[in-house]
Amino acid sequence: MTTENRIHVHENPSAAALADELFQLVDARTDWNRPQTWLLSGGRSPGVFFDRVVASGRDLSKLTLFPTDERLVPKTDDRSNYHLLVEHFLKTDLPATHRPTIGVFYDTQLDRAENNRLLRRQIDHLPPVTFALMGIGTDAHTASLFPHKPQNELPDDWIYATYEAGDGLERISFGREFFQRAEYMAFFCPGAEKVETLERVLKGSYDPAAYPVQWFFRNFGGPMDLFCR
Repeated sequence: MTTENRIHVHENPSAAALADELFQLVDARTDWNRPQTWLLSGGRSPGVFFDRVVASGRDLSKLTLFPTDERLVPKTDDRSNYHLLVEHFLKTDLPATHRPTIGVFYDTQLDRAENNRLLRRQIDHLPPVTFALMGIGTDAHTASLFPHKPQNELPDDWIYATYEAGDGLERISFGREFFQRAEYMAFFCPGAEKVETLERVLKGSYDPAAYPVQWFFRNFGGPMDLFCR
């Protein structure tokens, strides 16, 4: 699979340096006075980027932040991506008037039908999606689009999935077509454990069923950057 002219790769062994480089690119693209939506991945890796955004002193009040995917756990659970965003963006020294809005992907206090209605209302009123920050798992999944899951191909705005190879929790994820709304997409993968996976998905044959992230490398319509060690 060729990635020439599709994705620009940035390599640095320092996660902090990668986060700084990514922020500089995002900052140059961002009109901070424009209402907009950022889709942000969960997990441990992106936290250093989130902290870099907060430390910049930018007024983030025009931003709506939404997880790219979510585990179906209470919003206060440490495994919740909503909880992760709250910890990095709201429980900080950022002035209240400069804080972003954080969207709720899944609320376990609601049943699935009620949650879907709430999510639909939120999506229908989202500001334009200017940025999607994605991760890549060691099995080449991204968001909660896992290998050999037929629902990955659905045109739905969101799908449900279970990550059997990981924590076994049920999850909800934006569908891959929904991410096409983003003006810019970046993959942030600073961990050494991702090196072999990246080698496989960047230089191997195209097989998005086995390696879901490859679909984005080939089909995403906007500019893409990959930040890795």
